[in-house]
Amino acid sequence: MASWPGYERVYVHLSAPFSYEQWFRDLKAGRSMATNGPLLRVFADGKPPGSAFVFRKGRRVRLSLEAQAQGPIDCTEVVFNGEVVRSLRRAEDGVVKTVLDFPVEAPGWLAVRCFEPAGATIRYAHSSPFYFPTDGKLPVRAREATRWADYIRGLATAITPADYPARPEYEKAQAIFKEAEEIYRNLAKRE
Repeated sequence: MASWPGYERVYVHLSAPFSYEQWFRDLKAGRSMATNGPLLRVFADGKPPGSAFVFRKGRRVRLSLEAQAQGPIDCTEVVFNGEVVRSLRRAEDGVVKTVLDFPVEAPGWLAVRCFEPAGATIRYAHSSPFYFPTDGKLPVRAREATRWADYIRGLATAITPADYPARPEYEKAQAIFKEAEEIYRNLAKRE
């Protein structure tokens, strides 16, 4: 099922007055939330997604989250390093508003997502992550990095020059795929 224009959206928390350039700077910094349904606002210790906090043993973070949808919100989840670590119950009125005191027990990343009940499509919202590095680095799961490298390789091999208006555009796309694949392959070696 194809999406109509405006169905898939990204909202960005601006760190300075709005301009086209500022919007992209803050998007690149990860101060964002993606959705095709609910609106989601999440702050960790008062800071927007994309923020980094130095990890230390015993660290806790205060997560303020608000989600709003036109119908029920089936579930709201806190995700840490790819695992759901907290689930909030269904909100029949389509409003979730809470503050969680959350223990950060290891270096990594944390995000929040919510889902409306499944129908003809999956309607969700997902924050960009908050980061908790140690010594300036985040943990890497070699298996996951390899999975993403393989996925990118598959994308690169699925396209042909005929998919592009001219050969230079095809070659540029192939170079981007190769660079992305190498990033993930190098991450896999880091573990």
